[in-house]
Amino acid sequence: MEHATQCNTDLILLEIEAALHRCDEGNFKLCCECDEPIGETRLHIGPSSRKCIACAQHEK
Repeated sequence: MEHATQCNTDLILLEIEAALHRCDEGNFKLCCECDEPIGETRLHIGPSSRKCIACAQHEK
């Protein structure tokens, strides 16, 4: 259980670091697939979101 918790924590940290990198690059609010804006509500709920809802649904 402790290993799973550490893996999850590491993943969250990587997602946050990637979001900060996107901020530095100036493309934080843009989908990494289609370059369209990611909705404000989606970013509010999950600030580390990399994809718009349409692209995220296509990957399922």
